[in-house]
Amino acid sequence: SQTTMASAAEVAYTLQGVALDLREDGRRRLDCRPICLEVGVFPQTNGSSRLTLGKNSVLVGVLAELSEPDPAVPKAGRITV
Repeated sequence: SQTTMASAAEVAYTLQGVALDLREDGRRRLDCRPICLEVGVFPQTNGSSRLTLGKNSVLVGVLAELSEPDPAVPKAGRITV
């Protein structure tokens, strides 16, 4: 494991932002990014959602099917990713 130290300029920049109560993206220290949660994004799935936090997004879809159990393990379920 390698640790990278911040330069003196990076430390000064960060401390100045804290002192001015300002982040690089314009938010204040205690401001949250906008959050949006959508459900039912894909109609062909049993469940789907999109979570957007600022400019980042996570998209999830779930499709469930009933099938016969594996004869070798009849009481175990299956998950396919």
